[in-house]
Amino acid sequence: MPIIGVTHCRKLEDYRQSVLHVGGEVRILEPSADVEAALAGIDGLLLTGGNDVAPTRYGEAPHSTFVEAEPGRDEFEIGLIAAARKRDLPIFAICGRRTWRRVTISRAGWSGRSSGKLCAMRMRW
Repeated sequence: MPIIGVTHCRKLEDYRQSVLHVGGEVRILEPSADVEAALAGIDGLLLTGGNDVAPTRYGEAPHSTFVEAEPGRDEFEIGLIAAARKRDLPIFAICGRRTWRRVTISRAGWSGRSSGKLCAMRMRW
């Protein structure tokens, strides 16, 4: 049974049930955890949706629709993405706006925006 690390969010139980439904075992990854310790022994990473990545991370001011993520979540999840890529772990990222910003920031340090919406970039790992 694969162990799937799932990042903490408001709808955690929905994600947990989905992973269990397809035969996975769930390990909840709390933002207060050490990134390397959080990834130890997992077979895949599920990044959940949520509020926005701080625009200061990519050199912009907050947009009028900006809703700040929980304290420490940006740093933790961006660290998870970078470390999971080094380990060649599968990453399943949910929620377009938040997910693409975390992925692009961890990959290139930048995330474009137009009228408060993310400018999607196709990435090759």
